[in-house]
Amino acid sequence: MNDFVSDIQAIRERARRHLEEGAVTPSYGADKDVVIRPLNEALATELVCTPRYKRHYFTARGLTSAGVAAEFLEHANEEQVHAIRSRSASSNSGESQTSHPIP
Repeated sequence: MNDFVSDIQAIRERARRHLEEGAVTPSYGADKDVVIRPLNEALATELVCTPRYKRHYFTARGLTSAGVAAEFLEHANEEQVHAIRSRSASSNSGESQTSHPIP
């Protein structure tokens, strides 16, 4: 029974180690930090642009405001999708989920 518990502990530890390493294999030749840096910069840009476009959406006024507001909302939603993709790409490269996006 004790061997079984130690096996479970070893399996959990190995799984944690693999999660921390991400999708990068030992044979990956590129510098992971060089690859992740532009992804984090893109994420920071998207995170700044999303609320900016939403602010414009909520404050649009005038005769053509409905069309303009809709355009800003569309941009905000696109930026949010870009942020999710940027975060997913850097996460798949082994970047920590809790890392700060701004270099």
